[in-house]
Amino acid sequence: MSLGLLTRYGLTRPLTWVEAVPDATFRSALESEGITTLELLQAATSIDLIGYGLTGADWGGIEYATSITFLNLGGTGVSGDLSAVSGLTSLTYLILYDTSVSGAISAVSGLTNLTYLNLNSTSVSGDISGVSGLTNLTYLRLYNTSVSGDLSAVSGLTSLTYLYLFNTSVSGDLSAVSGLTSLTYLNVYNTSVSGATSPTVSTQDSLATIRLYNMALDQAAVDTVLADLVTSLSLPGRVTATVQLQDNAAPSTSGDDDVNTLVSAGWTVTTD
Repeated sequence: MSLGLLTRYGLTRPLTWVEAVPDATFRSALESEGITTLELLQAATSIDLIGYGLTGADWGGIEYATSITFLNLGGTGVSGDLSAVSGLTSLTYLILYDTSVSGAISAVSGLTNLTYLNLNSTSVSGDISGVSGLTNLTYLRLYNTSVSGDLSAVSGLTSLTYLYLFNTSVSGDLSAVSGLTSLTYLNVYNTSVSGATSPTVSTQDSLATIRLYNMALDQAAVDTVLADLVTSLSLPGRVTATVQLQDNAAPSTSGDDDVNTLVSAGWTVTTD
């Protein structure tokens, strides 16, 4: 089947609306937003179905929305394979949190115009390297998924301001984020990230929320993070931050000294 065409018995004809979007519930939601034909679906630049109850519905047909730049199905419970959006290369916003969407994260690897990607609390899986080429991303939420792989996959995403990877199987070393100088939120707690080779978080003057708890960081790694944060105090315009390092190894005496330095600068630091 080519895009929008059905070939049967050697004859080719355009798909009907029902053939293009076979699930009645999903089709009805689109129709409620004024998308009532395949032609309108192909021409749509924005689809926002937040607030619709689509649990049990399948998003088959979304692959025909080839002009779309903004797609928000967050919280709808809709089902489908992530590969359905792999050809929607004009997308800049893709919001699918709290849905039953599944499949490999590599399906979005070609969506290089994305600036905002939210797949949290879905059944998406696979290696995080699937997003490594999405260099326009400013916002990345993959938490509460089965995504795995090495944190270094995000090291080239230098426009990121929000990075949420908690409750995943991502591993590696925190030095992977050292070049992400625009970060404001860093949430990688409850992951398998276990190393901290300086520099880690010494380069980000706007990094205000740093959640690194329950990561099996040893004392040397905890000390490195704290020392790097103290180093960051010298950055012009460095904002105060909240740092959570509990449920890792306790800092050494020098690490405790760094905690005191940060607290004296107005920061909130939790290590136990």
